[in-house]
Amino acid sequence: MVSIVGTAHRPARALPWVRQITQRRSGQPAPDGTADAPQVAVIVALAVQPQWRGSKIGAELVRRFVGDARRAGAAEAELVTPVGPAGATGFYERLGWEPGPYWRTRNGDKLRAYRCR
Repeated sequence: MVSIVGTAHRPARALPWVRQITQRRSGQPAPDGTADAPQVAVIVALAVQPQWRGSKIGAELVRRFVGDARRAGAAEAELVTPVGPAGATGFYERLGWEPGPYWRTRNGDKLRAYRCR
């Protein structure tokens, strides 16, 4: 398993998103029941200090994460980010991540999943 640990503006809010991704992925058999599901790396939090934004350091951190995950055997990477000013949907779309479904949390926040194959 590959992990990069960092801090986020509201890290406690990330936990439910991570649970949703990992409950779908961890230990589940393949849909046909014949083999294990592919390994999936999950970005839980990525934060860049305001003075470093625009320097491409965030893109480099994501690139390194994906590279490390591939070397560790992950077939793809996933993440969930809020939609709106607190999120990073545009950032991940500029990096070529595939947008996935939207959903709302119990407190009404809108989230979107992204995948990198």
